[in-house]
Amino acid sequence: MTHAKPAPPSASCPPSIDPNVHGPAYQDRPEAGWTSLPTVTQTFGMDSVEYKADGTMPLWYGGSFTTIGTYSVENDEIHFLHDTPCDEDNSDSATYTLTYEDRRLSFELIGEDLCDGRRDTTSWSWSGPQ
Repeated sequence: MTHAKPAPPSASCPPSIDPNVHGPAYQDRPEAGWTSLPTVTQTFGMDSVEYKADGTMPLWYGGSFTTIGTYSVENDEIHFLHDTPCDEDNSDSATYTLTYEDRRLSFELIGEDLCDGRRDTTSWSWSGPQ
């Protein structure tokens, strides 16, 4: 299923993050589940998100830096904690089940997510490195 992309929010990158530096290839998920994600870049068309091992995740929309968020992982759940557009909408955090299969990272919402942009981007079929 193809989902329409929302208009990109505007944001600036914190000084400690270089949005032009992408990390190394994705590593396989441990059998016991994740306690954190290794640095991994996932793409959807010209868009990309990099889940960094330090819990930050810069997002590029159409090849341009858009925002940076924070997350945490426990077993097969990812907790999206903060990002500028969702924080501006007073949307709060959200939790999703995290699945990685056939180089595709996918998410399934647990509970509710009041952030439209986050709900949209987690519905896309993100693919990892070859």
